[in-house]
Amino acid sequence: MLRRLKLAALLPAGLAAAGSALAQTGVPFPNRPLKIIVPFPAGGPVDLSARTLAQKLTGALGQSVVVDNRAGAATIIGTDAVAKAPADGYTWLITTNTFVSNPIASSALVRAGKLRALGTGGMRRLPTMPELPTITESGIPGFEAGAWFGLFAPAAIPRDIVKRVHGDTANILAMPEVRQTLSAAGAELVADMPEQFTAFVKAEIVKWGKVVAFAGVKGD
Repeated sequence: MLRRLKLAALLPAGLAAAGSALAQTGVPFPNRPLKIIVPFPAGGPVDLSARTLAQKLTGALGQSVVVDNRAGAATIIGTDAVAKAPADGYTWLITTNTFVSNPIASSALVRAGKLRALGTGGMRRLPTMPELPTITESGIPGFEAGAWFGLFAPAAIPRDIVKRVHGDTANILAMPEVRQTLSAAGAELVADMPEQFTAFVKAEIVKWGKVVAFAGVKGD
């Protein structure tokens, strides 16, 4: 399954915040450590992405960036903590659209003959398994059900902070060592602009909302 690592603000409203962090606080950003909350246990693919990014952001921002794992309640605990955090750029969230398996382990099982792969749900073939066709190539045009990771912030975060962190993150995702680490975990690195990612997330909500409604899935 294809994973994309993206960057955006947590809610579309975050893109409308035109205030300056310097103008609001009188102190340049950042002037203290930052935190990336991961709503999953340590050791998984989301955690790997967060720790890889945090290490590089520490150097780029000149402040420590720490990863805080807050697993539980189907990611609600960690996500809610970020949504309710001050919109000052010091609390971020890396999460995914779904619970996903480790593509490295899956690839190993396929190559060992213990698992048969029929296709990948992304629009492009996996770098780790280039011989595996996409579902579209296998005869179902337009099929896309890949998992993605995103970097989010509270909705009212100032635009200049989003721009700063986005720029640093885009540079980090272009680093050869980062691309190698995350590509080995099955990720396709995409440094979308926040507006692009917001539109993507909204489209995903609509798409999967229709699937849930069609399937008659109901919450407990």
